[in-house]
Amino acid sequence: MFEGIRMRSRGRRTEHGSDAMEIATLREHIPPGSTVFDVGANKGGYLVPLVDAIGRKGMAYAFEPIPSLAERLKKSVRQLRWKHVHIVQAAASDTDGTARLTTPEGERHWESSLEHTPGDADHSFEVPTIRLDSMLQTITHSKLSAMKIDVEGHESAVIRGAGELINHHHPFMLVEVEARHRPDEDPTVFFSEMEAHGYQGWFSRDGKRHDLADFDTSRDQSDPDRYVNNFAFTIKS
Repeated sequence: MFEGIRMRSRGRRTEHGSDAMEIATLREHIPPGSTVFDVGANKGGYLVPLVDAIGRKGMAYAFEPIPSLAERLKKSVRQLRWKHVHIVQAAASDTDGTARLTTPEGERHWESSLEHTPGDADHSFEVPTIRLDSMLQTITHSKLSAMKIDVEGHESAVIRGAGELINHHHPFMLVEVEARHRPDEDPTVFFSEMEAHGYQGWFSRDGKRHDLADFDTSRDQSDPDRYVNNFAFTIKS
């Protein structure tokens, strides 16, 4: 129904039964009954543990711009009778409107991005975009406790469109950031943007937690066996 979680490595995509450390980190910051966002939901691999963490009294919103994937998620949600889970068929960004989403050659939908320049063999089509700030008035019954963001290089735009929401709720965030997907090719730019919002971050390497100051793009995003692309952010105390 929902596909298992997938981890990325440089130039290829590797299957794992679960991203145990990432899921455990998310769950630590999600109280039952709270609200969560899955931004770039794809086939719902992360949505399942998010929904499990909030329980039936919580609320989950999954943002997925590809129509076929969004419909698949909606069908699964209906079958499971998850009335507290809402699928938003749109790409989170810094504007409310439309933009062109590019899916690389071979229909590798998990690498679809608003940041890619289409090549001859790529598929490009228009999708609706939404600022997460537009959801602020929707979240009225509970606190937004966590956001998972996986948008293939568009994460800075997502944060720009969510400033008011972030400053109001201070959610925990798990964000995929990769140099090869970003237009600036520099994950540390995003780290600075999060710091400007009052956040501190860390990542896992070899099963251990490391501060962002220990991240090196040339080292940590070059070796497929030690690839680092998921980063956790919490508001500074």
